[in-house]
Amino acid sequence: MSELDPFLQIRTTRGQVPCRSVLPIADGAVATDRDSKEWQAFRFEPMSVDEARAADASDGASASADGITLLELAECVMHKTIEPESDDAGDAPGEPVCVEEVSGKDLYRFAQHHGPLFGTSAEEPVEVWMSAASVADLATRLQQIASKLEGTMSVAALNGGAFNNIAKYRLANPETGSRFDLIVIACMVDAEYARHLEVPFVRREEREGRINYAFLSIKHEPEVEPAVMLYMHVVSFAHEMSLPDYLALSRVFDFDADTDAQVFQHFVSDADRAELAAAQDSKAYGIAQGALYTMDAVPFDDADCSPIASLVRLLVAAHLQEARLDVFYADEKTGHLRFPNYLAWLWYEYSSGIEKVRIGYCGNCGRPFSRVNQRGRERLFCSEKCKNEAKNRLKSMRTKRVRELFKGDSDFNGGRSVTEIARELQREDQTLDEARAEVIDILNKWPELKNKVKSAINNEGWDAELFTRCMREGLDWKRILHKPLQEELLSKKDEIARLLHSRQL
Repeated sequence: MSELDPFLQIRTTRGQVPCRSVLPIADGAVATDRDSKEWQAFRFEPMSVDEARAADASDGASASADGITLLELAECVMHKTIEPESDDAGDAPGEPVCVEEVSGKDLYRFAQHHGPLFGTSAEEPVEVWMSAASVADLATRLQQIASKLEGTMSVAALNGGAFNNIAKYRLANPETGSRFDLIVIACMVDAEYARHLEVPFVRREEREGRINYAFLSIKHEPEVEPAVMLYMHVVSFAHEMSLPDYLALSRVFDFDADTDAQVFQHFVSDADRAELAAAQDSKAYGIAQGALYTMDAVPFDDADCSPIASLVRLLVAAHLQEARLDVFYADEKTGHLRFPNYLAWLWYEYSSGIEKVRIGYCGNCGRPFSRVNQRGRERLFCSEKCKNEAKNRLKSMRTKRVRELFKGDSDFNGGRSVTEIARELQREDQTLDEARAEVIDILNKWPELKNKVKSAINNEGWDAELFTRCMREGLDWKRILHKPLQEELLSKKDEIARLLHSRQL
């Protein structure tokens, strides 16, 4: 770090600044009583030197003990799929759109547990935190695709609307027939967050017999100011590209001079560049400046897992640019590495477990959660609260369906039998008898049925069709009859039993 570190005495080797407390701020004042969408910053109260040393000695648990802490930050992001509606002209709706929403409350909980992400001042803008969470979420979702792990997101998600900021293009030279693919990701981030990444940044990687060039850059675009657009490009080649080919790419995607300068380093000296270009002329991709080429959007396929993995590693490396080696200091968690801020440490920790990243999506609220180190039955919900809400909602839906099927019309005519209803709603973990018992229990608790039975008996007598049907289906008369009718039935039980028996025959 070029500037004096205000927390030099208490910052840990993981870049963490231990704090006593953190408060949300809006309009310069504490805003715990205001909607989280109004929060503008998190204000941290750092510990004293003695407090920080005591805390570090007694508790090193800030890093996740059994998982990857960056995933906790990514879990602050929720994704909702919005189905487009038909317009007034009756035209067919377009494709579903995935909308991203960052929870300020979840960010606040993360801040309370882990402290500041950057640690350059006592206050950190919420917008910067939101950008950090969005990029962490993007990386973890892409890594699921790249890892090809069972039970994670597949390449099909890239074509199915789960991402609305990624595209794949095929550049081809019609004359030579040569072609290659390029993947582009664009996301809007806070300008201050972009400065922490020190873009532009270029990374060359050889993976699975191919050469991948990944580029990270920012552009200031008027329609998103004061935010900026963060662009990630990755090109995968079967062999090394020629310098003219890169210059053509730079022209197509408007790379700036700094990006060009970083790429030129891979071509070494001027003499080497000239020799490489001449040697590759026969194998060049044919998109050199002045060449004719086409560029078309194409769908993603399994071959894209390798370049997508390179994009994830590009993001990791970009966040670690300021990490430094200190050979005179060693820490059991970081070795000889020191990190300028806690966010850099989170990405370093993430890189060590990158191949096992698995994300689940809550079956109730849709929030992502980590499945790293999960054992036993696969977790379906992010919390007990969501698990119970989903259970109650499912129970409510099943109850409504049972009643609809049993009722038939408004006078309870034409309804289905208990056994028929049980067969339709039987779960995989239920026997038919268990499903029947559930249906009967739902009907026994139904106030409308209870009132309708009362009305039927008063109008038609004890051999009323609805009451007879309930008894035939095995419902409990003590639960579907009001107290006075229960007493009357007990006093006339033999007579009523004969009526019911003759009716059922």
